[in-house]
Amino acid sequence: MIDSNNVIATITELHPNKKEQVKWEAHRNFNDLQYIIKGKAIMGIAAVSSPAAVITAPYNPSTDNETFTINGEKYYDAMPGTFFIFSPMEWHTPAFKVPGYDDIKKIVIKVRVPK
Repeated sequence: MIDSNNVIATITELHPNKKEQVKWEAHRNFNDLQYIIKGKAIMGIAAVSSPAAVITAPYNPSTDNETFTINGEKYYDAMPGTFFIFSPMEWHTPAFKVPGYDDIKKIVIKVRVPK
């Protein structure tokens, strides 16, 4: 933790889930900066204005998280050298599996949005 009220960083090593196992999520109070340190994954992004979104878990203020299903999204390769910044105005998928890459290491830095 860098500043528990404003900036939080976590580094994880994991086996990424398959696309169909990863939920779309959104945050209201934090920007997410995500970076793959090792390996390769896919990140998804969609605008919160998308009419195709269906809430699957309502907003939880203690985790600053809400989950969705959605159509009309875009996907991008995530690998070392590529940063992703997800704002509260964007839904995103954290990272899902790319064939041939069983493990990834990533850092997520959450930065509070000024009110």
